Amino acid sequence: GYDTNDIICVEKNGDWGYIDNTGNTVIPFKYDRAAEFGYDGYGYVEIGEKQGRIDNNGNTVIPVEYDEVGSFCEGRAAVRKGDKWGFVDEKGKLVIPLQYDSTEDFRE
Repeated sequence: GYDTNDIICVEKNGDWGYIDNTGNTVIPFKYDRAAEFGYDGYGYVEIGEKQGRIDNNGNTVIPVEYDEVGSFCEGRAAVRKGDKWGFVDEKGKLVIPLQYDSTEDFRE
C-alpha cells in the first residue's frame, strides 16, 4: 500500500479522491467528501450523508453506511446509526451491537 504520509485527499469536479506526491491518482475520485488519513492509518470518506473508513489502498475498512464513524483505538472504532452507537473491528464487522446512547474510544 501507499505510505499515508505520501497521499493527500483532493477534490476534482465535485468528487473527492486521493493522489500521491507526483499527482497520480491512487484512490479514485468517487466520494462526496473525504479527509486525510488519521493517526490510526485510515481515511475518512462520505457518500451522501453516510460515513466510512478506507485503508491506504482504497479498500473499504468500515462500510460507508454509518451516520458517524470514529477512529480505531485498540482494534475497535465507534460507529453510529441513528441515535445508537456500537463498535466495529478492523474488518468492518460489527462486534459490539448498536445499542448505546454515547461512547468513548477503547483504552487499555
